[in-house]
Amino acid sequence: VSYSRSDRSLCKACKNCIGKGSLRMGIAVHSKTFDGTFQTYYHVKCYFNRKTKKKISTLDVEGFKGIKWSDQNKLRKLFGEPITEEVVPQTLEELAQKWKQNSLSLPEENELDWKIREWIDQYCTIAEAKEQLLINDQTTSGGEEDILRRLAQGIVYGALARCPLCKEGNLHYDDVSDEWSCKNYADAWSTCSY
Repeated sequence: VSYSRSDRSLCKACKNCIGKGSLRMGIAVHSKTFDGTFQTYYHVKCYFNRKTKKKISTLDVEGFKGIKWSDQNKLRKLFGEPITEEVVPQTLEELAQKWKQNSLSLPEENELDWKIREWIDQYCTIAEAKEQLLINDQTTSGGEEDILRRLAQGIVYGALARCPLCKEGNLHYDDVSDEWSCKNYADAWSTCSY
């Protein structure tokens, strides 16, 4: 599950466009023309309208922890799972005040992270975001989404530390694995294993 990065993605079921920033569900499909898999995407409603016998839960959905809390609850409801704590709408300033007092709940922390990303996306260009990362000795590689995520994490957690294993890459929080990791190359062929 992820948010559409552009408005060019098409739903495999209804063949309509999945708008930029819209939540979408993807399925890895084995290719008939090359050795490997590729993603086919669906609108959330179209995904659940498909006729499939395979039962899955939110635990099986890659990227589930990286989406907004309100969207997590929508998916929990569609999967027939109990809805966890609801997020009360709050401003960025209210969430920041709670963060300073160390009184954020998990849903509020998720909401703060997304509000910061949206604020950066609205008020900063990618060049300005990269400049802020450079000032704080952070990696500027990757696409727009990676840069926004890295800058938002830096605002919430402070400048991200160097990797204790390779000593060159910066740590980042991976929403999929739910842990801190390093994506730096240890040598010319392999990535750091931290």
